[in-house]
Amino acid sequence: MGAGRIFVLLSIPGCGPAARIPQPEVTPATFDPSAPVRESDPPPPPISGGSLLAARDGRTFVFADPDRDVVWRADMVAARLLQQVALDPGDEPGRVVEDAAGRFHAVLRGGGALATIRFGEDLDVVRRSVCAEPRGVAYDPAGDVVHVVCTGGDLVTLRAAGGDPIRRVRLDKDLRDVVVDGDRLLISTFRSAEVLVVDRGGKVERRISLPSGDAPSRPDLGFFEPSVAWRMIPKPGGGAYVIHQRAATRELPKDTPAGTRYYADVVQTVVTEIDRRGEPRSSAPEAGATLPVDLASCDGRFAIAAAAEPALLVGDLGSLGFVTVAGQIVAVACGPDGEFVAASREPAALFSTGGPTVLLPAAPCEHTGHGMFHLATDAGIACASCHPEGREDGRVWLFEGDGPRRTQPVYGGVLGTAPFHWDGSLPRFEDLVGLVLVGRMGAPRPPEAIVDSMARWLDSVPAPRGDGGDPSTAARGRIVYERAGCAGCHEGGTDRSFDVGTGGLFQAPPLAGLGTRAPYLHDGTAETLEERFESGDDRHGHTEDLAPVEIAALVSLLGGL
Repeated sequence: MGAGRIFVLLSIPGCGPAARIPQPEVTPATFDPSAPVRESDPPPPPISGGSLLAARDGRTFVFADPDRDVVWRADMVAARLLQQVALDPGDEPGRVVEDAAGRFHAVLRGGGALATIRFGEDLDVVRRSVCAEPRGVAYDPAGDVVHVVCTGGDLVTLRAAGGDPIRRVRLDKDLRDVVVDGDRLLISTFRSAEVLVVDRGGKVERRISLPSGDAPSRPDLGFFEPSVAWRMIPKPGGGAYVIHQRAATRELPKDTPAGTRYYADVVQTVVTEIDRRGEPRSSAPEAGATLPVDLASCDGRFAIAAAAEPALLVGDLGSLGFVTVAGQIVAVACGPDGEFVAASREPAALFSTGGPTVLLPAAPCEHTGHGMFHLATDAGIACASCHPEGREDGRVWLFEGDGPRRTQPVYGGVLGTAPFHWDGSLPRFEDLVGLVLVGRMGAPRPPEAIVDSMARWLDSVPAPRGDGGDPSTAARGRIVYERAGCAGCHEGGTDRSFDVGTGGLFQAPPLAGLGTRAPYLHDGTAETLEERFESGDDRHGHTEDLAPVEIAALVSLLGGL
């Protein structure tokens, strides 16, 4: 896969379900430095993937389109669009499941709700609030209920037929997917790539750590630790498959000659099978599967939607081959007759490996900066590999001469944080692009207009939506926050660097979404917010004399932002 690929198609401003918009040619696009910058309004959200469902009838597919806030329903045997459901702007529909009565349930990541859709002549759509940011959903025939898991750590259970939630259990933050596995639930975490085994009562029985591994082709990189579990799906007969990244643990050189791609093979993609006993076993690294945002398993064959590559990967694990398709694949499911059906975000379409294509009557929704952020370089890595969903992977990387450095968040108005990097040593965004994207990741230097587009798109990515915490506890936490002097560094902008006794000048990070961003500090030495306040230099806030109840209040405030 070449470093020059970016998804730049003919477009007009804006994106939405405009049925009369002419469709672009269904051909892959290549990176053209002279092409005009395209920026849809509103800009598309970061790619999350996994929003295509094969209905039980074996021919109907439902695609939740987060770029256009539409749910599409198509017949892939007859190759025709059946119906579309326009949601509210910013709803960002994601995972979808079907219940026993033929209703479809889609989580609305931006809308904080579950949309229950009954297709047909009497189309019916019901919204139910669930949490600040719902992510995963599963239908449980035992009880005819739907389980939703949320970024903030909630497991919410609702009756499939309707009504308010009947149960809410607080688990780990940063939950991703949920799978019904007999009399238990398997729930994945996104950045830490764990799988929680949860009993019917909502109690965590066990935590499954996905396996570490090595890279035979790069022994200099040492072991790889699991990270970023993009997608978990049920395994026939019990258990689950998880497609996730693994990251190198060995020290990486800080300075390299021009053109050296020392990030090559630093991030792997593997598929881990969790069997009925809960034992995990990983595949060999899947070459070329950069940004593995979705996975499908059909009759022993697999397909991976690698959003950073203009292709679908199909075959046996460890020996997947590329099936070239037009557009940027973000979801995949098992199709009729053993084929696979994939969803493309741009152009908006459903493709079958057996041939049929359904173009969705939607306005183009391209953004040059969005494309650059999700583009695979020749080193087999994209910006979104370490900043999934425009956020961060929770990894602590080891750099020669610098020591451990935790991946920084880039959401929530990144342009206001200049100068950039951990110590604020890079005055311009283009300096950051030159150091990391070009110097380390092996991309060709983008034209200034494309760099500016990437900066504008990143600046538009919102921070994670916190749940606010317990109001009374958070109010007490605000008093502690002010008394400890936290506001002096963390309010009024995050464009300043401070020496707080942690080894030099470091930028004050944004506090929005802090609860989902463990571990903490520039070197990740505080695994939890509580650990951050257990000890420290007096320059890092006056927290050394706080009572446990005061620390709990402060953590409640910060964790809910």
